[in-house]
Amino acid sequence: VLLSGDDGAFCAGSHLDLLQSASEEDRAAMCDYMQFVTSALWLDPRPVVTYGNGAAIGGGAELYTMGDVRLANEQSMFQFVHTKRQLSPGQY
Repeated sequence: VLLSGDDGAFCAGSHLDLLQSASEEDRAAMCDYMQFVTSALWLDPRPVVTYGNGAAIGGGAELYTMGDVRLANEQSMFQFVHTKRQLSPGQY
């Protein structure tokens, strides 16, 4: 399984400003969805390769770390922005 981005971005994750103002149900649904995606990658018997060919921010950085093999180019940037908002990854 190969996960990569396009046009200089791997994955930006969620818009945390919108997510923090969302309802409790919407935040729970987003968290459940991210757990579904990461669980599917974790449980897949095939090797997962993530290619960070640009920015991987927040949930995108979480997704990048799910790779069994993680590749990056010189333009790659990884940023966990959760702590700037007093959140931990997977907590919304």
